[in-house]
Amino acid sequence: MSESKDSPISKIFIQVAGAVLTAATLYFIGINTNGERAKAPENEMGKTSTVANDAKSTHQITENKKEQFSIVGAWSGVIEGDRIVWNVYGNGTEEFTWYHTTNTQYNKGLWRLEDDILYEDWENGNSDVCQIEFISQGHLVLTVLENGNRNNRKQQRHYYLLNTVQQ
Repeated sequence: MSESKDSPISKIFIQVAGAVLTAATLYFIGINTNGERAKAPENEMGKTSTVANDAKSTHQITENKKEQFSIVGAWSGVIEGDRIVWNVYGNGTEEFTWYHTTNTQYNKGLWRLEDDILYEDWENGNSDVCQIEFISQGHLVLTVLENGNRNNRKQQRHYYLLNTVQQ
C-alpha cells in the first residue's frame, strides 16, 4: 500500500485557493482588505448611499467626495490656543479634555449624528449643535451652530484623528 503525500505544488494551490475564497467572502459581505466596510455603491444620480458600521456613527459625503467617514475615534484640535482631546465612541458616548493654559477641563456626554449635524448633551448640562464636515478620514471641521455662547456661533473647529477608539 503506497502512502499518499501532497506535493509542494498542491499545498501552494490549496493555500492560494483558501486565500481567494476568504477574500471573495469578505468582498461579498462588504469588508475590504483593511478590515473596514467597503465604500457604498453608487446610485443612479452618481451619489453614494449610506452604509453605517454602527448606529449613526458615520457621515456620508455626497457629490464632490463620494466617501464615507466615521466620527468614532480619538481626535485632537486647537481652539483659541488651547488643546482639546476628544474621544468619540461607537456606543453614542463621548468625552473631552480641554487643556487651558491655567487649568484642565474634562466632561463626558452623549452624541448623535443626523445628516451633517452633530448633537451633543454633556453631563454638566450644556449641549452643543455643530455642523460636521469631513475633509478626509483624519480631518474634520465642526462649525458651531449653538453651544450657549453666541460669540462661538459659526466658529470652525478643526480636529485631527489621533487613532480609533474601542466601544
